[in-house]
Amino acid sequence: RAYALYHSQQRYKKKQAEVKEGDELFRQILACQDKQEVPAMVERHLNMSVSGMLQDYAQCLQDTTDGLVKESLRPLRRSAKMLNLSKREQKNLRRRETICLRRAELPDAVRLSTSFHLVHNSLRQILYGLLRINEPAREHVDNHFTPISSENALRFCAIRDKVVGVMNQAAVNMKNFNTAENERLRSELVKIREEFRVFRHEVLVELQTRDVNMTTDSLLLHVIQETEQITVELRFLLKSNRRFHELV
Repeated sequence: RAYALYHSQQRYKKKQAEVKEGDELFRQILACQDKQEVPAMVERHLNMSVSGMLQDYAQCLQDTTDGLVKESLRPLRRSAKMLNLSKREQKNLRRRETICLRRAELPDAVRLSTSFHLVHNSLRQILYGLLRINEPAREHVDNHFTPISSENALRFCAIRDKVVGVMNQAAVNMKNFNTAENERLRSELVKIREEFRVFRHEVLVELQTRDVNMTTDSLLLHVIQETEQITVELRFLLKSNRRFHELV
């Protein structure tokens, strides 16, 4: 518990530092007199903010699914709180960055708008996917329903860990403007999605042909589908971010 508290405090301090840096950059963009400099500044703000959210979402995915397979409400409630706060933060962030983009020359702002909004759309869909995982998982654990089998839990978590790893690495790459490395991650996400597809098919067959707990296996199927869709949205987010970078 002390270990978890320490790391929670460290994450909070890091988050506050990132918020402060983002606020300062926001003020610099609004005060910038050279409109031609604005696109690059907006890109920096976008990369920094999306990077922070991806790290938060990676932690929420880990906490939510760990809470489900380990039958622990604490990480499920912690991630639910973070996700609900993120809904407001994400909305405010999009509004602020839209204001920043309007500071650019009109042709630049129009040219960048599509990829800018696609990045935010994917970010929102990742958030909603995590919320759709968290709510039924909390209900399942809170009602002491039959847990997911250890075999299926281990298999899911092995694939999930790859998704979490990609999200965290993508966050680092975005901060460092390393779009080339993110292209490698996009290829990795295709492989991860295929692993989920195979797993999803096997759970569907199991539901139809074996005497299983339908409530538990149906939840497992739901979690697999939602996590698989998160990989799709993450891949599209990285593509849109690369396009934004190319247009700046």
